[in-house]
Amino acid sequence: MIPTLPTIEKEDPRIPDKYGIQIIYHDKTEETIEAVDHVILQTVFNHGPNGQVTIVGPLAIPTLQILTAEDLWRLIPFTVIKNVDFDRRWTELKKLQAEKNKDPQKERTQE
Repeated sequence: MIPTLPTIEKEDPRIPDKYGIQIIYHDKTEETIEAVDHVILQTVFNHGPNGQVTIVGPLAIPTLQILTAEDLWRLIPFTVIKNVDFDRRWTELKKLQAEKNKDPQKERTQE
């Protein structure tokens, strides 16, 4: 199975359409990317003819894969990244995901 970020349907208007990722590189340059999704690639997968996905092994250089708001894929190897910061919209998205994933049974037993 290919690792992906957990996503939730756009059933809540508080869910942002995109979020900002600021990347600071070792050469002291920086950029901010408006992202729709991102994932950290650490493993090489092989997609077989029958839809089977097998793990080949670890990726030589872990890579940050970003789907931008312009529908472009950005692949940035971690060897060039000094720091990554996410904006407030990402924090809000994570709070909404945690809120949605709360176990309602557990909440009832605590009351």
